[in-house]
Amino acid sequence: MGLSIWSLGGAGVAHAAACPNEASRAGASAGLPECRAYEQVTPVSKSGARLTFSFSEDGGERVGAASIGVLAGATSNPDCPTTAFDLARGSGGWSISAIDDAPLDEFAYATAKCAKLLLAGNGDRLMLLRPASGSAYERDLYLQRADGQFEEIGPMLPPTIPSSPSGPGQQAGDTTYVDATPDLQHVFFTLQPFTEAERWPGDATILAPNNQFFNQSLYEYTGTGNTTPVLVGVDNAGSLISDCGTSPGGSQQGGNRLNAITEDKSGLSRVFFTAVGEGDPATPECTGASRLPAVDEIFARVAGSHTLALSEPNGLTPVQPDPGCTTSECQADISSTANFRDANYEGASANGERVFFSSPQQLLDGASQDPNPEDSAVPRNGEKGCTVTSGEGGCNLYEYDLAENPETEEPFGLRLLSGGDSSGQGPEVQGVAAVSEDGSHVFFVAKGVLSKAPNREGATAMASAENLYAQDTLTHEVAFIATLSSSNDSSQWSYNAESPMNATGDGRYLVFTSTNKLTSDDTTEMAQVFRYDTTTKTLVRISVGDEGYNDDGNTPAAPAQIERYGSESVEGIGAAGANLHPAISEDGSTVVFKSSDALTSKAFDNRCFFEEEHECYEYAQNIYEYHNGRVYLISGGGSAPMGLFEGAASVSPSGNDIFFESLQSLVPQDVDTLADIYDARADGGFVPPSSPSPCSGEGCQSSSGSPAGVGAPSSTAFAGPANQPVVETVPTGKPPKKPTRAQKLAAALKVCHKKANKSKRHACEVRARHLYGPLKHKAATKR
Repeated sequence: MGLSIWSLGGAGVAHAAACPNEASRAGASAGLPECRAYEQVTPVSKSGARLTFSFSEDGGERVGAASIGVLAGATSNPDCPTTAFDLARGSGGWSISAIDDAPLDEFAYATAKCAKLLLAGNGDRLMLLRPASGSAYERDLYLQRADGQFEEIGPMLPPTIPSSPSGPGQQAGDTTYVDATPDLQHVFFTLQPFTEAERWPGDATILAPNNQFFNQSLYEYTGTGNTTPVLVGVDNAGSLISDCGTSPGGSQQGGNRLNAITEDKSGLSRVFFTAVGEGDPATPECTGASRLPAVDEIFARVAGSHTLALSEPNGLTPVQPDPGCTTSECQADISSTANFRDANYEGASANGERVFFSSPQQLLDGASQDPNPEDSAVPRNGEKGCTVTSGEGGCNLYEYDLAENPETEEPFGLRLLSGGDSSGQGPEVQGVAAVSEDGSHVFFVAKGVLSKAPNREGATAMASAENLYAQDTLTHEVAFIATLSSSNDSSQWSYNAESPMNATGDGRYLVFTSTNKLTSDDTTEMAQVFRYDTTTKTLVRISVGDEGYNDDGNTPAAPAQIERYGSESVEGIGAAGANLHPAISEDGSTVVFKSSDALTSKAFDNRCFFEEEHECYEYAQNIYEYHNGRVYLISGGGSAPMGLFEGAASVSPSGNDIFFESLQSLVPQDVDTLADIYDARADGGFVPPSSPSPCSGEGCQSSSGSPAGVGAPSSTAFAGPANQPVVETVPTGKPPKKPTRAQKLAAALKVCHKKANKSKRHACEVRARHLYGPLKHKAATKR
């Protein structure tokens, strides 16, 4: 970021006395802080359809997006409603190329939906395709090199799958791409077989009962040119640990997969997986298994050759749960399988050296042993694990440190992170909210009192309350942050959290939302955004009115929101090594959030964006930046009739780039009425063309050239003097009627209902209702 001399003037606006990019900051960019300038990331011509933001990577130099439009050399595929695109920044502007467009005369998508795709930093792409001449059930993994050449990684289904359907409703086993290492050299997928023909040789996983989605196998491919995948969930002898299924990361019912597939700088790979245990006898998911752990257990497969048991007692001596206990009735032999309890994978460090899990089982001295055999850290009978344990003590939080132990021997690097309860009721860990990428900090919620020290606001942890803690895994210090709301905030830490908190990679800063009044300047009942500093142990509210503007952000109508790594991206597209904490920069100095409340003078103030029958269903959102104690408006604002579209907001790790979607025209060449992805880039911007010429006719339908060939994916540049943009004409006449919020909800739920996995379907439905359900607050009265 360039150096600038600043002077402040006006509410929420920082003016640069001298910016090196002043020529690019004319117009709408002039009021942006830090010499930021708007850059239109999406092309001027979009074939009549918006591109939806999915992720940013490569330090903010690239963006992944998807659209139903046919542009940039893409060819229409009837099996997929959207096409994925790679948008890259160059010296003259942003360029676009289709990234999931295989030659349709050679390949077809593996299922009647978008191909799963992962984009590596070097431009290589991982794709799920099948040869056009192959079986309708065939599903193969391919690597498309940056030069466009395709190399087969290997098939996901065995060659014994029939070449044509054998009967009505017949379907092949369900395959799901899981993840890959950043270099795409190790690729993982799951298979849930319905028939004997759908299992790979050597796989003894019990067939899924009644075609239900249970009993999956986890497989790995290394490199390209494979014919048979390798089973992951095996012991050191190569035998399956559980015949009832192996799941990457947490439970196969939609568990956490944060850094379940890792590779360190030396190339050592670690895969954390859950071997399915006996489970609840009232709802058996597996019968006839010869190898079946007593409970769900977590293991690590190291370098594809050695397996470590992480959540087993491993020879602990029996310990009395109550030091005052002297009778056999109150003693528990924790090494007995009768006292084993399920473990729930909570995440790992990016290099795989530290892994975190919760369990109601006592694995170390100082931990609690839940006496209720029906209690579990993972869902049972529709319940959500640790949040509903009924036995004394509830769940513990453990760390397994693989860095201090040799990889070739059974290490014992287990540590208790939730010890020291002073309430007498045990830790009662409710869930993990965030894990720093380096593994130095884990943030979790527990009902026990694990620290008596008050926070900087003078508040202390309370028994049976949702206490948020920060655990330093290097110093083993635990700090109380705040008490959160069980009813309103729990989606940030409960099992399979839909909206996990954001932590910087080094764990110093945590960003989260809460409806509780956590700081003295918070007087509203609506959700606010907070940042916690683990070094200074300071908690600050950042969704404030700049210099106290508009009641310092305490108006009762508008909740503030942040983007999190758990947010669903566009189906079928992802990035290897993408930014996992898009709400906060790596140094913690920049936080991005959105709110319909006006926190600066030019922001929209609870302006209704979509109203029907005198009820507001959608409010215009503002994108804000918090930096050095000030709040700045990043999105357009003002008096324009179009507000911010209901899109994503994200900040790059450096803080230089703030990406968001807007219906407003923030640069001269944006003359259509479609939403665009913008980058408010520090020291950025492109000098606009002197006089953009209008465009009409067929040539304006797409700014792309000829369709992309295999050897050279097409790329279309736009913006900047070196690439004169093709300008779309503004549509005339009455615009088409927008779908109602209820119609949007119905369409979104229809998509959710197609998801076979119950947990994923439920999470999808919750998200759909959050986005399109009736709003809880009415349109504010105009001031």
